[in-house]
Amino acid sequence: DGHAFAKIAPASRRGELAGERDRLIWLKGRGVACPEVINWQEEQEGACLVITAIPGVPAADLSGADLLKAWPSMGQQLGAVHSLSV
Repeated sequence: DGHAFAKIAPASRRGELAGERDRLIWLKGRGVACPEVINWQEEQEGACLVITAIPGVPAADLSGADLLKAWPSMGQQLGAVHSLSV
């Protein structure tokens, strides 16, 4: 229904997904609006992170022109979050 998303990673990329989980928990604990971690599961084959959706307009709903305007900012913000060391 679009209220939550599952992200999966194979065992070889489990650490990357765990890092994303840790950054989201860290941000949320500091009052930053971000997806909430609903569930985390690790198996031999890989890992699964389930997060809430955040309010806003999905990129898929933007016109091509609007997406081109928004994309640089979206990429910059995501890059900043993913570069955090927590």
